[in-house]
Amino acid sequence: MYYYGFVGASNLDPAKLDLFGKSFKGRDAASNQGKDADRLILLSTISTKEIRSRTYLLRTDSPELREKWLAYLEPHIARERKRAMRANCLLYYQDCSRKAFTNVWLRWFFALAILASFVVDALEMQYLPLGRSHDGLGNIFFWLEFSFTVLFALELVWNMFSYW
Repeated sequence: MYYYGFVGASNLDPAKLDLFGKSFKGRDAASNQGKDADRLILLSTISTKEIRSRTYLLRTDSPELREKWLAYLEPHIARERKRAMRANCLLYYQDCSRKAFTNVWLRWFFALAILASFVVDALEMQYLPLGRSHDGLGNIFFWLEFSFTVLFALELVWNMFSYW
């Protein structure tokens, strides 16, 4: 099933949705999702000053017809998404942030940072089993743990900004 969060409410009339299938709202949409997922498209419109946002579940007669619908809707969705992002600067930066956050190399960097943090904690317990001292080696472990904490806090804030 595909979910499109940005379809222009002014460009897509609910009556057009009924030409190829049926539109559903609310509980009807939830109850019909599992039966024929290869024939469903979930659409959510953008709120404008004149029109409130709505969600539609389009059930097509066949998977091939669903693909035709998707081919028809994708250019309209892309245009409306760009228009909405131009209107809302935060949405534009959130989209850019999400693309950067899902970079494979960045994911590997954070995974290796987690592993390095574990190794540093294990080494600290080996070399300073009775607790941390504030001279020499204890100071190094303190600043390493502080650096990892700041790095993980920044990752958490970035993740929250990207997906909220």
